[in-house]
Amino acid sequence: MDCPAHCGYLIEARQREPLLEPDPARIPNADYKLPDRIAEDHWPLLACLASVIVTAVPGITDRAALEALDCLIRTGRTLASGVIYETPPSEPYARMLYVALQQAIQRFRESELRDTGLVTTRDGDVLALLVLVQRFGLTRDNSRPLGRSFLYWLAQIQPPELSASSSSSAILR
Repeated sequence: MDCPAHCGYLIEARQREPLLEPDPARIPNADYKLPDRIAEDHWPLLACLASVIVTAVPGITDRAALEALDCLIRTGRTLASGVIYETPPSEPYARMLYVALQQAIQRFRESELRDTGLVTTRDGDVLALLVLVQRFGLTRDNSRPLGRSFLYWLAQIQPPELSASSSSSAILR
């Protein structure tokens, strides 16, 4: 049965579902060190990526979303090494999301250029945010073939709370 995201039973089940501890040996990009404060420093792009992942491809599952993220990360890591080689996903939904995320990143950078006169988001920042989202996805994915637990979690991301006495911090439920 494919419950809508607002189904009360589904919401309760997701709240009771424990977070998974991914097997450290199977974590993709485990060697990639995330910069401190990457989420806080690039909150608008993180929110943009989350929104695209949740809304761009109706009917997408956690597995397809994670496959699209993995392929984007592999492409980004290859680009960072100086080689231009794209690794698109084979699964159709994942491929659609892969393209939608690439387009969203391009539009984000174009809006930065239009608003400030320069692009401040580097390729490394984009790669770090993709790895961050992937890592959260691995702990939120319930490993069910048609599961959408990770997507539901992404839809719940709240903007950072701004405090006059402290720096901002992203609230990721």
